[in-house]
Amino acid sequence: MTEESGPEPDATQASVRPEPDSTQAVHREPDSTQAVHREPDSTQASLRSEPEATGAYERLEPTSAQIRGTTPSASSSPTGRSTRSRRSRSGRKLRLGGGLVEVPPVPQIDPASAVMSDPTVPERKRFCWKCNEPVGRKSASTKATQHGTCPKCGSTFDFRPLLEEGELVSGQYEVQGPIAHGGLGWIYLAIDRNVSDRWVVLKGLLH
Repeated sequence: MTEESGPEPDATQASVRPEPDSTQAVHREPDSTQAVHREPDSTQASLRSEPEATGAYERLEPTSAQIRGTTPSASSSPTGRSTRSRRSRSGRKLRLGGGLVEVPPVPQIDPASAVMSDPTVPERKRFCWKCNEPVGRKSASTKATQHGTCPKCGSTFDFRPLLEEGELVSGQYEVQGPIAHGGLGWIYLAIDRNVSDRWVVLKGLLH
């Protein structure tokens, strides 16, 4: 009796062992569940593509609206900038040498006011144009003169202005009068009648 009941525990063990195997097989089902959880990836891909397309569509609308709405303001903005730059330049002082030397602003004057009322060359500046000897000066035996002959080389000299007011040069430049005397002759102020009556300067040359 005792020996016949002995093999029964073996059958029980054999029947108990397959159960964990089936249980382990059942526990593998989460693998298929994980495969099912991959579906959100495709959903995310579709969701990502939709905002990108929507964002691209939304970007086009403001761009076209800005082009239509800002066209007049774009033309007006450069004008404002140029106006500001002009104001700043006019009010800003000029500096030279890296800002170390300040140049005061020069006020604008009427060019006609520069014409000399009595165009005369001082005696100390009268020299012969050829030999560079003093001429036309007052001495014990001679009087001061603006025109004559050099006592050394015999060249003629004339320190008087050769052009008079209202005289037309080359049919274009109307002389207004002398404004200075240079090393080679007088410098005249004139008006260019062929180009918007603008002011010009004519330089006379001796011989």
